[in-house]
Amino acid sequence: MPEQDQKLIRASIKKKRYQSLLKPFPIQLKKVKEKGRSVIAVNDINAGTLIMEEDPVSFALFKDAMDSVCFSCLHPINASSFPCLKCRKQTFYCSSICQSKDGIHLLECEVITHLPGIAGAHSVDYSLLRLIVRFIAARTFVKKSLESKDRSI
Repeated sequence: MPEQDQKLIRASIKKKRYQSLLKPFPIQLKKVKEKGRSVIAVNDINAGTLIMEEDPVSFALFKDAMDSVCFSCLHPINASSFPCLKCRKQTFYCSSICQSKDGIHLLECEVITHLPGIAGAHSVDYSLLRLIVRFIAARTFVKKSLESKDRSI
């Protein structure tokens, strides 16, 4: 079978898979000439209707927001915040509950103490470094979580 035919068959299979996965949702994927691949509403959707929700792969706060936003739930922090004392108060939480839920921070905490110096010495944006460290820590956290689940089965 020619390679072009195989590509068409694979594309058709992929399209059918997408359509079956999206069936429960009021949306569909379409290729729009001016915009490329797009998500289109199948029916009218009322304003305020939640269509999709997912957790971010990673995030970092800008330096000027670090002490005013919870690093776990991203809600504003009042005067009684819970700073992480190990990383020289570079991570703040709105409650002890949010602080205990942030298992990723345990992996990034020690490295974070060195980020201001690294950012300054190499003229690199602190928030970008923080995002990279958070991303690596999150991947490690997920991998460790999956490994511990495998061992418990």
